[in-house]
Amino acid sequence: AFGDLPGLAVGRPAGSSGPVVWFTGSHTVTVKAPKPKKGKKQGKDREVVQAHFFAYDIVQRKELWRTPVPAGRAPGAPVYRVVGDRSADILVRQDAVSLTAAELKAAKGKGSVRSFDQKTGKLLWTRSYGAVSPEAATAGDEDGSLYAAVGKDLQAFETDTAKPLWRVEGSAGSAFGTPLVAGPLIHTTERSRLVGAVERGSGRLVWRRSTEVPGIGNAPSLTLSGSEKTLIAADAVQVTAFSAADGERLWKFQDIGSADPKGATVSASYRAFAAGETIVIQRDRAFYAFPVA
Repeated sequence: AFGDLPGLAVGRPAGSSGPVVWFTGSHTVTVKAPKPKKGKKQGKDREVVQAHFFAYDIVQRKELWRTPVPAGRAPGAPVYRVVGDRSADILVRQDAVSLTAAELKAAKGKGSVRSFDQKTGKLLWTRSYGAVSPEAATAGDEDGSLYAAVGKDLQAFETDTAKPLWRVEGSAGSAFGTPLVAGPLIHTTERSRLVGAVERGSGRLVWRRSTEVPGIGNAPSLTLSGSEKTLIAADAVQVTAFSAADGERLWKFQDIGSADPKGATVSASYRAFAAGETIVIQRDRAFYAFPVA
């Protein structure tokens, strides 16, 4: 499918919607040295990394579009994450670890969001939001709002104007992870292992509960059941299930690790996937399935 891009190295998926998957890729091309002026030596050819952002339909097995983008830090493909899937465009953040030193310097401590046209892949605009840093967790919704971690707080902005809308105060010494948009709510997660729900329109806190995992680590990742009635929070220690409506803790799960006493220690985080009335939990090579509401 990509015969015109020899040696294409594909990055991890940036996001998906139905049959469409978005991802970045890069390959190396040789740029011939310009013809020297009379009496001058021939210069050397240069190898240059070219990167693209792709949309690919995995059902039809065909490329929908590609658009050239700046190459990231070596080995070259920028690491993108789709933070908003809207009818006309998609909103994309680049992970700070793949920004070049020059890009980090030019950003002056601020992160940015890129808007790409859904149909053509054309870059529509690039915008920064308040004091949102390149590393800040970010998510957008279809209605034109963007939610991002700012210091220890979570702040909402108008996506197309960067106007601040509201702010939710977080825990001291903590930071918000990537929020999960669900109907009229945003489900929140913090490094202090607090999980909650906030009204999208007003920023009013609906509920906030602890997973009861001791200490501060990475913010738990969030997954909703198919019915959106159960919220799953997963981190490196355990999986915790909450009622999405009121935050009631429903159950928690930890596996026993390797059955072989001499087996390797499993340190991978839990990951949760919703499938109808089932939540599938993965940790390393082990998978577990749980019925949920």
